[in-house]
Amino acid sequence: MVVAVADNGTLDREVRERHMVHMIVRDGAGNQDSAALYIVLLDINDNAPRFTQDQYAIQVIDNWPTGIVVDRLKATDIDAGENGRVTYSLASGSTKYLSIDPKTGELKISGELAGAAREQPYEVVVIAEDSGTPSLSSSVRIKLKISEPLMDEDGEKGQVVFVDPPVDFVLNLKEVCEYPN
Repeated sequence: MVVAVADNGTLDREVRERHMVHMIVRDGAGNQDSAALYIVLLDINDNAPRFTQDQYAIQVIDNWPTGIVVDRLKATDIDAGENGRVTYSLASGSTKYLSIDPKTGELKISGELAGAAREQPYEVVVIAEDSGTPSLSSSVRIKLKISEPLMDEDGEKGQVVFVDPPVDFVLNLKEVCEYPN
């Protein structure tokens, strides 16, 4: 017995993974029997990861310390198993100021930002790659704007200093960013 896909038909696991074919067999004497044939399609690596956004824009201040998480990128791959497991990396030469967690997509400040502020954003390229064979990948561009902190009227860079506050002291701050684009 041969079961074949029609010339104009396609099978795609991402559209429908399971199929059932009802078969009836007859012999020359008129006897017949029937059975159900269940077909489960296996996955092939035919989809590249896709980021949730076409591009990203991130703004940081040049006095932020290393290790601060500035964003979390997300890419999904609709393939199954290893074919759909996504890992993240930065394209070579993207920037020395950011690192990315290969499993979670968390972007962190990884280099000293002091003196890196400039009007023109840095361009960073993040790659999402699946674990299929052969692997498929996609990339997304990030515009990383490194700015200097705003100065107050005394010329101090936007820093809060507490001088001997009482033990039960609570300060609520509202963040307001008024940086030029």
